[in-house]
Amino acid sequence: MPQKINDGLTNTQRYLLKGDNYKKRLEHQKNWRQTDRGKFIRNRNHWIASGIKEPLEGWEEYWEKFKLKTHCQLCNIEFDLEKGATSKRGRCLDHHHHSGYIRNVICRNCNISCMRLFDNKHNMVLFELQRYFKIKNI
Repeated sequence: MPQKINDGLTNTQRYLLKGDNYKKRLEHQKNWRQTDRGKFIRNRNHWIASGIKEPLEGWEEYWEKFKLKTHCQLCNIEFDLEKGATSKRGRCLDHHHHSGYIRNVICRNCNISCMRLFDNKHNMVLFELQRYFKIKNI
């Protein structure tokens, strides 16, 4: 079990005492996160943590397709790629929250407003019933 440090310093002060190697490592990590590989790893880990199942073509190929999308598949507005997902026009990977399968690449505004309504339990039950009866009638 790690020992608790009680030297009266804040975490920032403790980090500054570690010297130049630590600062260089932090700077390197910050720069790496801005590379394409760093963005891919961060997004893939976020998608996995969100419950998204791995696409059939694999994460690497899906990342390439995701990067090429420039417009929302629901409202057709252009994505704001500079601000990223923090903007209402940022690019989001929409997925079905119960099954984990990917649906679309949409803007943040559509993800918050439209798709959240689709995912609530009442609509999910209706959707599954509709799917069940369509399969049985065929």
